[in-house]
Amino acid sequence: RFFSHFFSIESEMEQLESAVSKIQAILEEINDDSLLNELSKRFAIEISERKAKILEESDEKDHKLRIIISDLKGRVPVNAEAPEEKIFIPKTSSFKDYTSKNTLHVDCFLYPNGKICLILLREVY
Repeated sequence: RFFSHFFSIESEMEQLESAVSKIQAILEEINDDSLLNELSKRFAIEISERKAKILEESDEKDHKLRIIISDLKGRVPVNAEAPEEKIFIPKTSSFKDYTSKNTLHVDCFLYPNGKICLILLREVY
């Protein structure tokens, strides 16, 4: 998952750099202050409309994901480990106090960061 997330970020950065280059090329063609102001207003409107469209599409996708997550939560244990799965704790100074006794493996897809604290409290108490 880490690598797919990393490559996703990398391609997003490439998209951003490409878009910035295109915008810079457009701006180089405009030498009039009033035209730049008008372009700025139009860009702001276009960006607002695009963000609203993305948010609307995202809400639909999020709804589908919430249904999937809800279904999976009822089927898998909180620790998200398969019976034959073995979780390895890194042997670095950052993880020196971590053990299988004080560490719980939680699937971040099913339980986002805010929910993890609640899960841990339920497991401890």
